[in-house]
This record gives sequence, C-alpha cells and structure tokens, in this order.
Amino acid sequence: MDRWSDEQRSFAVEMFLKNGDSATLAQRRFRTRFNRASRQCSFEAYHTEMGRYLQDKQMKKPVGVQRSVRTPENVERVRLSVEASPGRSLRRQAALRMSYSSVRRILKTLTFHPHKIAITQQLMPRDYVIRMEFAQTMLEMLAEDIVILTSDEAHFHLSGFVNKQNCRYWASQNPRHIHERPLHCERATVWCAVGSVGVIEAVPRRMVQQVMSNFQDRLHECIIWRT
Repeated sequence: MDRWSDEQRSFAVEMFLKNGDSATLAQRRFRTRFNRASRQCSFEAYHTEMGRYLQDKQMKKPVGVQRSVRTPENVERVRLSVEASPGRSLRRQAALRMSYSSVRRILKTLTFHPHKIAITQQLMPRDYVIRMEFAQTMLEMLAEDIVILTSDEAHFHLSGFVNKQNCRYWASQNPRHIHERPLHCERATVWCAVGSVGVIEAVPRRMVQQVMSNFQDRLHECIIWRT
C-alpha cells in the first residue's frame, strides 16, 4: 500500500476529531473524499497513517516565528539576578537556563548598561580631617592676598614613543611588526604654573630644540608619504 500524502493524512485526522474520535465514520468520509476502496483504507492502514502523521508533526519544528524566551517571567528573573549580583558576568548570568544572547537582549530591554569600576585612592578617617584643615588653611591664605600657583607637569619622550593602542595594521596576515625601545627612554619633563601673576613655565632649551627637530622630521616624512 502506498503511503498517503500530507493532504490525505491531514484529512484523516481532521475527520477523526470531527466525528467524535470515531475511526469508522472517519474512514467512510475518507473513502468518499479520495475514492478509495475498502482494502486501500482498512482500519489498520487508517491508524498506521494517522500515527505517522502525528509523529511527523511532533518531530517537525513549528513553522513561523519561534517563541521568544523574553517572557515577562524570564525578564523578571534576569532583573532580580542582576540586582542581586550586579558584578556577575553575562556568562554566569546565562546560568538561568537562557543563552548568552538572550540574557543580553533582556538586559537591553531593561536598559541595563555595563559600567566600568572606578579605581581611586583609599581614604582613611584621618584623611577627611586633613582635607578640612587644608581647606581652612587655603581660605586663610587667600584672605592675606598672597600669590598662589597652580602647577602641573608632563613628560615628553624624545625617542618617538609609540602607543600600541593607536597602531593598527590592516593585512590578510599578521605582519608581526615589532617596535623596539630602550628600557628607559630619553624624555624631558615640562613644568608649568598658573597664578595671578601670569604663567610661569620651565622648559629646557635643549628639549625645545629636540622636539622641534623631531617634529620637522616627522612632518617631512608625512609630506613624502602623501606625495
């Protein structure tokens, strides 16, 4: 006996359900619809094809949009988990029996964003007292109309310091470029202070000449490269 088509099997199941789970009535409707003889639609054949049809439907994935795991219950579970352990990684949050991408989409729905921790100097109880004393001292000094300088300093590397975070090579294979530098690079420190008397700067003449020379050499290389 040839296997039934999907249309025939669908019709057989539909008639079986519409006729109060009566295989006899369903068989009659089936023979009339598809002009089948009794031997081609016996009781055993009917139940065999119905079983195949139901098994295939259970094995096949549903057609259309799959159900999302972002249900209100799962969203609430993720929210409570993150609030309880905000420092836990998404990989560990995925232990809620949801994939990494699903947890990430739920966090986006909850408008949760990753934030970096700020590293600061630890302050002891005595430090707050020292800060208050310093503030009072500065207020008294300002009342005496003295000159206060606010200063800062910066280090300039004279050997062409390279920041590897800003250097990228686009190639099909890694060119393995290496930039060698001495353990202690030659550098100059520039100090500058600002106050009511103006700007006070301390820049060595040798450093100015070295910086100007390096700048001119680099500018010349850029011009040649662009032309």
